[in-house]
Amino acid sequence: MLRLPWSKQGAIAPTPVVSLAPGKLEGPPRKLSRINYSNDEALKLELKPGMFRLVWVLVITAHMLCAMFLLIFAATYYYLTDPIMGYYVHLWAPETGNLHYELYAMVCASIYFLHLSRMLQLGYYSIRECRLSFKRSKKPTITHIENIATKPAKAGSSYQQQRRDYIMEYRHHIALLVRPAKEAWAALFSQVGLFGVENQHFLTVFIVRELLELSTQTYQAYQFSRFLPRAWLSTLLVSMLLINCWSTLAVQHFLGNKPALERVVALSADAAICMAMSVVVPCLLVAPYANSMDTANSSFKDPDQLYDPVFITRLVLGFQLTFASGLKDFAAKVIPQLALYMALVTIGSLITRPPKQIPVAITTTEQPPRWADDVSFSSYEKPLVGSQTATANSSVETKANYERLAPWKQ
Repeated sequence: MLRLPWSKQGAIAPTPVVSLAPGKLEGPPRKLSRINYSNDEALKLELKPGMFRLVWVLVITAHMLCAMFLLIFAATYYYLTDPIMGYYVHLWAPETGNLHYELYAMVCASIYFLHLSRMLQLGYYSIRECRLSFKRSKKPTITHIENIATKPAKAGSSYQQQRRDYIMEYRHHIALLVRPAKEAWAALFSQVGLFGVENQHFLTVFIVRELLELSTQTYQAYQFSRFLPRAWLSTLLVSMLLINCWSTLAVQHFLGNKPALERVVALSADAAICMAMSVVVPCLLVAPYANSMDTANSSFKDPDQLYDPVFITRLVLGFQLTFASGLKDFAAKVIPQLALYMALVTIGSLITRPPKQIPVAITTTEQPPRWADDVSFSSYEKPLVGSQTATANSSVETKANYERLAPWKQ
Protein backbone atom coordinates (compact mmCIF):
# COMPACT_ATOMS: atom_id res chain seq x y z
CA MET A 1 0.00 0.00 0.00
CA LEU A 2 1.76 3.12 -1.26
CA ARG A 3 0.49 6.63 -1.44
CA LEU A 4 1.71 9.28 -3.85
CA PRO A 5 3.36 12.41 -2.49
CA TRP A 6 1.05 15.29 -1.74
CA SER A 7 2.38 17.37 -4.61
CA LYS A 8 1.37 14.72 -7.14
CA GLN A 9 -1.86 13.91 -5.37
CA GLY A 10 -2.92 17.55 -5.55
CA ALA A 11 -2.30 17.51 -9.30
CA ILE A 12 -4.64 14.60 -9.98
CA ALA A 13 -7.17 15.12 -7.22
CA PRO A 14 -10.51 16.55 -8.34
CA THR A 15 -11.37 20.05 -7.23
CA PRO A 16 -13.90 19.96 -4.42
CA VAL A 17 -17.19 21.57 -5.37
CA VAL A 18 -19.74 23.31 -3.19
CA SER A 19 -23.38 23.15 -4.22
CA LEU A 20 -25.53 26.19 -3.61
CA ALA A 21 -28.04 24.11 -1.70
CA PRO A 22 -27.69 25.03 1.99
CA GLY A 23 -25.96 22.47 4.16
CA LYS A 24 -24.50 20.35 1.32
CA LEU A 25 -20.74 20.52 1.13
CA GLU A 26 -18.84 18.08 -1.04
CA GLY A 27 -15.15 17.48 -0.82
CA PRO A 28 -12.66 17.31 2.05
CA PRO A 29 -13.01 19.97 4.74
CA ARG A 30 -9.48 21.25 4.31
CA LYS A 31 -10.36 24.73 5.45
CA LEU A 32 -13.19 26.22 7.40
CA SER A 33 -15.55 28.32 5.34
CA ARG A 34 -18.86 30.00 5.98
CA ILE A 35 -21.61 30.33 3.35
CA ASN A 36 -24.15 33.05 4.03
CA TYR A 37 -27.61 32.49 2.61
CA SER A 38 -30.56 34.81 2.81
CA ASN A 39 -33.29 33.11 4.81
CA ASP A 40 -35.95 34.55 2.57
CA GLU A 41 -39.16 32.70 3.34
CA ALA A 42 -41.18 35.30 1.49
CA LEU A 43 -44.57 34.76 -0.06
CA LYS A 44 -43.68 33.75 -3.60
CA LEU A 45 -45.31 31.99 -6.54
CA GLU A 46 -42.71 29.88 -8.30
CA LEU A 47 -43.34 29.42 -12.02
CA LYS A 48 -41.70 27.27 -14.65
CA PRO A 49 -39.25 29.04 -16.97
CA GLY A 50 -41.65 29.16 -19.93
CA MET A 51 -44.56 30.53 -17.89
CA PHE A 52 -42.23 32.96 -16.13
CA ARG A 53 -41.06 34.38 -19.47
CA LEU A 54 -44.66 34.80 -20.62
CA VAL A 55 -45.63 36.66 -17.44
CA TRP A 56 -42.51 38.84 -17.67
CA VAL A 57 -43.33 39.82 -21.26
CA LEU A 58 -46.96 40.58 -20.35
CA VAL A 59 -45.93 42.77 -17.41
CA ILE A 60 -43.34 44.71 -19.41
CA THR A 61 -45.87 45.14 -22.25
CA ALA A 62 -48.46 46.51 -19.82
CA HIS A 63 -45.90 48.97 -18.44
CA MET A 64 -45.02 50.05 -21.97
CA LEU A 65 -48.64 50.61 -23.03
CA CYS A 66 -49.42 52.59 -19.89
CA ALA A 67 -46.26 54.67 -20.33
CA MET A 68 -47.13 55.50 -23.94
CA PHE A 69 -50.71 56.39 -22.98
CA LEU A 70 -49.60 58.68 -20.15
CA LEU A 71 -46.92 60.34 -22.27
CA ILE A 72 -49.43 61.11 -25.03
CA PHE A 73 -51.97 62.47 -22.58
CA ALA A 74 -49.36 64.55 -20.74
CA ALA A 75 -48.34 66.10 -24.06
CA THR A 76 -52.00 66.63 -24.97
CA TYR A 77 -52.79 68.34 -21.67
CA TYR A 78 -49.78 70.60 -22.16
CA TYR A 79 -50.85 71.32 -25.75
CA LEU A 80 -54.35 72.26 -24.59
CA THR A 81 -52.92 74.97 -22.33
CA ASP A 82 -52.47 77.11 -25.45
CA PRO A 83 -54.88 80.08 -25.29
CA ILE A 84 -56.07 79.28 -28.80
CA MET A 85 -57.09 75.77 -27.68
CA GLY A 86 -58.88 77.24 -24.68
CA TYR A 87 -61.95 77.77 -26.87
CA TYR A 88 -62.29 74.04 -27.51
CA VAL A 89 -61.58 73.14 -23.87
CA HIS A 90 -64.45 75.35 -22.70
CA LEU A 91 -66.80 73.20 -24.76
CA TRP A 92 -66.39 70.20 -22.40
CA ALA A 93 -65.10 72.06 -19.30
CA PRO A 94 -67.14 75.28 -19.16
CA GLU A 95 -66.43 75.99 -15.49
CA THR A 96 -62.64 75.66 -15.26
CA GLY A 97 -61.48 75.45 -18.87
CA ASN A 98 -57.77 74.68 -19.16
CA LEU A 99 -56.93 76.33 -15.84
CA HIS A 100 -55.33 73.25 -14.21
CA TYR A 101 -54.16 71.48 -17.35
CA GLU A 102 -50.49 72.18 -16.60
CA LEU A 103 -50.91 70.38 -13.28
CA TYR A 104 -52.63 67.48 -15.04
CA ALA A 105 -49.75 67.27 -17.51
CA MET A 106 -47.20 67.14 -14.67
CA VAL A 107 -49.09 64.38 -12.85
CA CYS A 108 -49.40 62.27 -16.01
CA ALA A 109 -45.70 62.81 -16.75
CA SER A 110 -44.79 61.73 -13.19
CA ILE A 111 -46.70 58.45 -13.52
CA TYR A 112 -45.11 57.99 -16.94
CA PHE A 113 -41.65 58.23 -15.38
CA LEU A 114 -42.68 55.65 -12.78
CA HIS A 115 -43.52 53.18 -15.54
CA LEU A 116 -40.35 54.08 -17.43
CA SER A 117 -38.14 53.59 -14.36
CA ARG A 118 -39.79 50.24 -13.69
CA MET A 119 -39.11 49.08 -17.26
CA LEU A 120 -35.47 50.16 -17.01
CA GLN A 121 -35.20 48.43 -13.65
CA LEU A 122 -36.54 45.14 -15.02
CA GLY A 123 -34.17 45.40 -17.98
CA TYR A 124 -31.21 46.03 -15.65
CA TYR A 125 -32.11 43.06 -13.43
CA SER A 126 -32.49 40.79 -16.46
CA ILE A 127 -29.12 41.85 -17.91
CA ARG A 128 -27.42 41.40 -14.55
CA GLU A 129 -28.90 37.95 -14.01
CA CYS A 130 -28.38 36.92 -17.68
CA ARG A 131 -32.04 35.87 -17.82
CA LEU A 132 -35.46 37.48 -17.45
CA SER A 133 -35.94 38.54 -13.84
CA PHE A 134 -38.21 40.74 -11.75
CA LYS A 135 -35.64 41.52 -9.09
CA ARG A 136 -31.98 41.24 -8.24
CA SER A 137 -31.25 37.87 -6.67
CA LYS A 138 -29.21 37.59 -3.50
CA LYS A 139 -26.28 35.33 -4.22
CA PRO A 140 -24.49 33.45 -1.41
CA THR A 141 -21.29 34.94 -0.11
CA ILE A 142 -18.46 32.55 0.73
CA THR A 143 -16.20 33.88 3.49
CA HIS A 144 -13.05 31.97 4.38
CA ILE A 145 -11.98 31.99 8.00
CA GLU A 146 -8.25 32.56 8.01
CA ASN A 147 -6.15 31.12 10.83
CA ILE A 148 -3.19 33.29 9.87
CA ALA A 149 -2.57 36.49 11.80
CA THR A 150 -3.22 39.82 10.14
CA LYS A 151 -0.53 40.73 7.68
CA PRO A 152 1.61 43.75 8.56
CA ALA A 153 0.68 46.97 6.82
CA LYS A 154 2.69 47.86 3.77
CA ALA A 155 4.89 50.90 3.67
CA GLY A 156 3.12 54.03 2.54
CA SER A 157 -0.37 52.72 3.40
CA SER A 158 -1.12 55.42 6.01
CA TYR A 159 -2.36 57.82 3.32
CA GLN A 160 -4.58 55.13 1.84
CA GLN A 161 -5.94 54.33 5.29
CA GLN A 162 -6.75 58.00 5.92
CA ARG A 163 -8.42 58.21 2.53
CA ARG A 164 -10.53 55.15 3.29
CA ASP A 165 -11.49 56.58 6.68
CA TYR A 166 -12.52 59.86 5.06
CA ILE A 167 -14.65 58.05 2.46
CA MET A 168 -16.30 55.91 5.13
CA GLU A 169 -17.07 58.97 7.25
CA TYR A 170 -18.50 60.79 4.22
CA ARG A 171 -20.71 57.82 3.38
CA HIS A 172 -21.83 57.64 6.99
CA HIS A 173 -22.96 61.29 6.94
CA ILE A 174 -24.80 60.75 3.65
CA ALA A 175 -26.51 57.67 5.10
CA LEU A 176 -27.64 59.66 8.14
CA LEU A 177 -29.17 62.31 5.88
CA VAL A 178 -31.11 59.91 3.65
CA ARG A 179 -32.03 57.45 6.39
CA PRO A 180 -35.40 59.08 7.29
CA ALA A 181 -36.49 59.07 3.64
CA LYS A 182 -35.39 55.45 3.20
CA GLU A 183 -37.17 54.38 6.38
CA ALA A 184 -40.35 56.16 5.30
CA TRP A 185 -40.19 54.55 1.85
CA ALA A 186 -39.55 51.11 3.37
CA ALA A 187 -42.42 51.56 5.83
CA LEU A 188 -44.80 52.25 2.94
CA PHE A 189 -43.60 50.43 -0.19
CA SER A 190 -41.23 47.64 0.89
CA GLN A 191 -42.22 43.97 0.89
CA VAL A 192 -43.35 44.17 4.52
CA GLY A 193 -44.45 47.82 4.34
CA LEU A 194 -47.96 49.18 4.49
CA PHE A 195 -48.58 48.56 0.78
CA GLY A 196 -46.31 45.49 0.58
CA VAL A 197 -47.49 42.01 -0.30
CA GLU A 198 -45.94 40.46 2.83
CA ASN A 199 -47.57 42.85 5.25
CA GLN A 200 -49.84 41.20 7.80
CA HIS A 201 -52.55 43.75 6.95
CA PHE A 202 -52.27 43.25 3.21
CA LEU A 203 -55.88 42.13 2.77
CA THR A 204 -57.20 45.13 4.70
CA VAL A 205 -55.11 47.57 2.68
CA PHE A 206 -56.08 45.78 -0.54
CA ILE A 207 -59.79 46.03 0.30
CA VAL A 208 -59.47 49.75 1.06
CA ARG A 209 -57.61 50.25 -2.20
CA GLU A 210 -60.26 48.27 -4.07
CA LEU A 211 -63.05 50.36 -2.55
CA LEU A 212 -61.33 53.59 -3.60
CA GLU A 213 -60.68 52.22 -7.07
CA LEU A 214 -64.23 50.90 -7.47
CA SER A 215 -65.67 54.24 -6.40
CA THR A 216 -63.74 56.03 -9.15
CA GLN A 217 -64.65 53.35 -11.70
CA THR A 218 -68.31 53.61 -10.69
CA TYR A 219 -68.18 57.35 -11.28
CA GLN A 220 -66.56 56.78 -14.67
CA ALA A 221 -69.14 54.14 -15.62
CA TYR A 222 -71.92 56.55 -14.67
CA GLN A 223 -70.36 59.26 -16.82
CA PHE A 224 -70.01 56.85 -19.75
CA SER A 225 -73.63 55.77 -19.46
CA ARG A 226 -74.70 59.43 -19.56
CA PHE A 227 -72.55 60.80 -22.38
CA LEU A 228 -71.34 57.86 -24.44
CA PRO A 229 -73.40 57.49 -27.64
CA ARG A 230 -72.28 53.87 -28.16
CA ALA A 231 -74.60 51.69 -26.10
CA TRP A 232 -72.57 48.50 -26.53
CA LEU A 233 -69.43 50.16 -25.13
CA SER A 234 -71.31 51.52 -22.13
CA THR A 235 -72.74 48.04 -21.45
CA LEU A 236 -69.26 46.54 -21.70
CA LEU A 237 -67.88 49.02 -19.16
CA VAL A 238 -70.65 48.29 -16.68
CA SER A 239 -70.04 44.55 -17.10
CA MET A 240 -66.33 44.99 -16.38
CA LEU A 241 -67.20 47.02 -13.30
CA LEU A 242 -69.42 44.22 -11.99
CA ILE A 243 -66.69 41.66 -12.67
CA ASN A 244 -64.19 43.81 -10.78
CA CYS A 245 -66.56 44.03 -7.82
CA TRP A 246 -66.90 40.27 -7.45
CA SER A 247 -63.55 39.03 -8.74
CA THR A 248 -61.68 39.57 -5.47
CA LEU A 249 -64.28 37.70 -3.42
CA ALA A 250 -64.38 34.84 -5.92
CA VAL A 251 -60.60 34.51 -5.96
CA GLN A 252 -60.40 34.50 -2.16
CA HIS A 253 -63.13 31.84 -2.00
CA PHE A 254 -61.57 29.43 -4.49
CA LEU A 255 -57.86 30.09 -3.87
CA GLY A 256 -57.86 30.96 -0.19
CA ASN A 257 -55.55 28.04 0.67
CA LYS A 258 -52.88 29.31 -1.76
CA PRO A 259 -52.03 32.86 -0.68
CA ALA A 260 -49.42 33.60 -3.37
CA LEU A 261 -51.59 32.34 -6.25
CA GLU A 262 -54.62 34.11 -4.78
CA ARG A 263 -52.88 37.48 -4.72
CA VAL A 264 -51.38 37.09 -8.19
CA VAL A 265 -54.74 36.18 -9.75
CA ALA A 266 -56.61 38.96 -7.92
CA LEU A 267 -54.04 41.59 -8.88
CA SER A 268 -53.91 40.37 -12.48
CA ALA A 269 -57.69 40.62 -12.86
CA ASP A 270 -57.65 44.07 -11.28
CA ALA A 271 -54.84 45.25 -13.59
CA ALA A 272 -56.59 43.90 -16.70
CA ILE A 273 -59.88 45.65 -15.88
CA CYS A 274 -58.10 48.90 -14.98
CA MET A 275 -56.20 48.87 -18.26
CA ALA A 276 -59.36 48.22 -20.26
CA MET A 277 -61.33 51.02 -18.58
CA SER A 278 -58.54 53.59 -18.17
CA VAL A 279 -56.36 53.05 -21.24
CA VAL A 280 -58.17 51.18 -24.02
CA VAL A 281 -61.54 52.97 -23.87
CA PRO A 282 -60.11 56.55 -23.84
CA CYS A 283 -57.93 55.68 -26.82
CA LEU A 284 -60.97 54.42 -28.71
CA LEU A 285 -62.80 57.67 -27.99
CA VAL A 286 -59.99 60.07 -28.92
CA ALA A 287 -58.42 58.30 -31.92
CA PRO A 288 -61.10 59.28 -34.53
CA TYR A 289 -60.88 62.97 -33.62
CA ALA A 290 -57.10 63.07 -33.29
CA ASN A 291 -56.76 62.30 -36.99
CA SER A 292 -59.06 65.23 -37.81
CA MET A 293 -56.94 67.80 -35.93
CA ASP A 294 -54.34 70.06 -37.53
CA THR A 295 -51.96 70.58 -34.60
CA ALA A 296 -49.76 73.06 -36.48
CA ASN A 297 -52.63 75.50 -36.99
CA SER A 298 -54.55 74.55 -33.80
CA SER A 299 -57.70 73.79 -35.75
CA PHE A 300 -59.45 71.01 -37.66
CA LYS A 301 -58.31 69.96 -41.10
CA ASP A 302 -61.85 70.49 -42.38
CA PRO A 303 -63.21 73.75 -40.88
CA ASP A 304 -66.73 72.85 -41.97
CA GLN A 305 -66.83 70.09 -39.34
CA LEU A 306 -67.28 72.74 -36.64
CA TYR A 307 -70.67 73.57 -38.14
CA ASP A 308 -71.82 69.95 -38.19
CA PRO A 309 -74.01 69.50 -35.06
CA VAL A 310 -73.60 65.71 -34.99
CA PHE A 311 -69.82 65.89 -35.24
CA ILE A 312 -69.39 68.64 -32.67
CA THR A 313 -71.78 66.92 -30.22
CA ARG A 314 -69.91 63.63 -30.37
CA LEU A 315 -66.58 65.45 -30.07
CA VAL A 316 -67.64 67.34 -26.93
CA LEU A 317 -69.10 64.24 -25.27
CA GLY A 318 -66.10 62.08 -26.15
CA PHE A 319 -63.57 64.63 -24.92
CA GLN A 320 -65.57 65.20 -21.74
CA LEU A 321 -65.24 61.48 -20.98
CA THR A 322 -61.55 61.40 -21.88
CA PHE A 323 -60.10 64.65 -20.53
CA ALA A 324 -60.64 66.11 -17.08
CA SER A 325 -63.26 68.79 -16.64
CA GLY A 326 -62.22 69.58 -13.06
CA LEU A 327 -60.07 68.45 -10.15
CA LYS A 328 -62.59 65.86 -9.00
CA ASP A 329 -62.91 64.43 -12.48
CA PHE A 330 -59.13 64.30 -12.87
CA ALA A 331 -58.75 62.48 -9.54
CA ALA A 332 -61.29 59.90 -10.72
CA LYS A 333 -59.21 59.40 -13.88
CA VAL A 334 -55.74 59.27 -12.30
CA ILE A 335 -56.45 56.96 -9.33
CA PRO A 336 -56.97 53.89 -11.58
CA GLN A 337 -53.64 54.70 -13.26
CA LEU A 338 -51.84 54.63 -9.91
CA ALA A 339 -53.67 51.43 -8.93
CA LEU A 340 -52.62 49.85 -12.22
CA TYR A 341 -48.96 50.73 -11.63
CA MET A 342 -49.02 49.35 -8.08
CA ALA A 343 -50.72 46.14 -9.24
CA LEU A 344 -48.05 45.52 -11.90
CA VAL A 345 -45.22 46.14 -9.43
CA THR A 346 -46.84 43.86 -6.84
CA ILE A 347 -47.28 41.06 -9.38
CA GLY A 348 -43.58 41.27 -10.20
CA SER A 349 -42.62 41.03 -6.53
CA LEU A 350 -44.78 37.93 -6.01
CA ILE A 351 -43.54 35.86 -8.95
CA THR A 352 -40.24 34.02 -8.93
CA ARG A 353 -38.51 31.19 -10.77
CA PRO A 354 -36.38 28.24 -9.60
CA PRO A 355 -32.90 29.41 -8.57
CA LYS A 356 -29.87 28.65 -10.68
CA GLN A 357 -27.49 25.98 -9.37
CA ILE A 358 -23.97 27.35 -9.77
CA PRO A 359 -21.02 25.21 -8.60
CA VAL A 360 -18.43 27.16 -6.63
CA ALA A 361 -14.89 25.84 -6.30
CA ILE A 362 -13.03 26.39 -3.02
CA THR A 363 -9.30 26.98 -3.41
CA THR A 364 -6.93 26.76 -0.48
CA THR A 365 -3.23 27.15 0.09
CA GLU A 366 -3.15 25.04 3.26
CA GLN A 367 -1.28 21.75 2.81
CA PRO A 368 -2.14 18.71 4.93
CA PRO A 369 0.71 16.72 6.52
CA ARG A 370 2.85 14.66 4.17
CA TRP A 371 2.15 11.41 5.95
CA ALA A 372 -1.07 10.76 7.77
CA ASP A 373 -0.90 8.75 10.94
CA ASP A 374 -4.54 7.84 10.65
CA VAL A 375 -5.18 4.79 8.50
CA SER A 376 -8.58 6.07 7.40
CA PHE A 377 -8.46 7.15 3.75
CA SER A 378 -11.85 8.83 3.79
CA SER A 379 -10.39 12.06 5.16
CA TYR A 380 -8.71 13.11 1.91
CA GLU A 381 -8.68 10.58 -0.89
CA LYS A 382 -8.66 6.87 -1.64
CA PRO A 383 -5.27 5.09 -1.83
CA LEU A 384 -3.80 3.78 -5.03
CA VAL A 385 -4.14 0.02 -5.14
CA GLY A 386 -0.87 -1.60 -6.24
CA SER A 387 -1.97 -5.25 -6.34
CA GLN A 388 -5.05 -7.38 -6.02
CA THR A 389 -4.01 -8.52 -2.53
CA ALA A 390 -3.99 -4.95 -1.20
CA THR A 391 -7.66 -5.08 -0.31
CA ALA A 392 -7.07 -8.00 2.05
CA ASN A 393 -4.49 -6.19 4.17
CA SER A 394 -5.58 -5.29 7.62
CA SER A 395 -5.28 -1.86 9.14
CA VAL A 396 -2.41 -2.99 11.37
CA GLU A 397 -0.30 -4.19 8.43
CA THR A 398 -1.01 -0.98 6.52
CA LYS A 399 0.19 1.13 9.43
CA ALA A 400 3.36 -0.95 9.70
CA ASN A 401 4.09 -0.42 6.00
CA TYR A 402 3.79 3.34 6.48
CA GLU A 403 6.22 3.25 9.39
CA ARG A 404 8.81 1.30 7.35
CA LEU A 405 8.50 3.55 4.30
CA ALA A 406 8.62 6.83 6.19
CA PRO A 407 12.45 7.10 6.43
CA TRP A 408 12.82 6.22 2.72
CA LYS A 409 10.30 8.85 1.69
CA GLN A 410 12.06 11.48 3.76
